[in-house]
Amino acid sequence: MQTALEKCDNAWYCVRTQYHREALAEHSLRQVMGLECFLPRIRYRKAQQQIVEPLFPGYLFANFDLRHSLRHIHYSQGVSTIVHFGQQWPTIPASALRQLQEIIGTEGIKDLKEPVRSGDQVEVLEGPFRGFEAIVTRVVPVQERISILLEFLGRQTVVQLSLADVRLTSGLSPSARQPSLAAPD
Repeated sequence: MQTALEKCDNAWYCVRTQYHREALAEHSLRQVMGLECFLPRIRYRKAQQQIVEPLFPGYLFANFDLRHSLRHIHYSQGVSTIVHFGQQWPTIPASALRQLQEIIGTEGIKDLKEPVRSGDQVEVLEGPFRGFEAIVTRVVPVQERISILLEFLGRQTVVQLSLADVRLTSGLSPSARQPSLAAPD
């Protein structure tokens, strides 16, 4: 990890952006300053529309020579600061950024597919409700969580779980799903 200001080679740094200004900061650094930037984003569906948002809200990665670019980057549109700890600016290993870019894809946007939808019947695989069957009432893809409605102690109870803790009940293939009767998000 490179941290000293005396070093004058290009390296990847984490740039903190102004609130909801990640795209503006990326444009400013890429188009105006000519820097290589990476703003990983995710795309998912919510209430009949596609949402695209940063994977790391408030941050992007940029490759530059810290000694020559620090002041210019700090005052670029949409940029709040370069992540630092006192007088130390940690670098991001290029191999880590390459791995992230491979996962996200060339477009810079990773599509999140909903393994389950509101109205689906699922079985709980982990935790205190293991073995229970329930109906999905809400899917929160960014947090990879769902809300389910299950019958417990003679009452219907809403519980939030990780997507990894449930599976679709057999017999309900995604193509055979009925339109959701659950309330919209």
